[in-house]
Amino acid sequence: MINIATQISTTTFIADAITYIKELLRGGITDITGLTDPITRPSTQRYVMTRYPDRASTYPIVSVVDRGISTIQSGGMQSTVLVILNNLEVRVWARNVEEADEIAQSVLDLLRTNQFTAGGLRASNAFDFKFGPIQNVYETGIQGIKSKVIPISFFSVIGE
Repeated sequence: MINIATQISTTTFIADAITYIKELLRGGITDITGLTDPITRPSTQRYVMTRYPDRASTYPIVSVVDRGISTIQSGGMQSTVLVILNNLEVRVWARNVEEADEIAQSVLDLLRTNQFTAGGLRASNAFDFKFGPIQNVYETGIQGIKSKVIPISFFSVIGE
């Protein structure tokens, strides 16, 4: 059974952050329409995954990878609450530059518009959502995979 994180919780916040963004992009969160897969793929392959492809893949794909927690701060004096800054990377892997740009735009639109919806990022314990500098990574040659790296970050309040 696949764990669908609908909220970033205190006891599993590292895995929840990655899973939540993946499920949001996939369309697995209630009332959220995810990215549209531009191809028909076998049931053994995924369009949105939580790691870089480590075996032969049918492109395009989207990966969501943990880039670490860069800030952990106390919620105040004598508080057991921590405020953490989650850093993730959403990477679009595509067959050509146009496809990478189109899918990346869909990722940006989906995350941007989901911040304040009823079941959105803030309701799921993801605050002050930000995009970092977006970078293109192109493998050489006509058949080389084109990818676009989209860093994202947000704060989560952990503890009680």
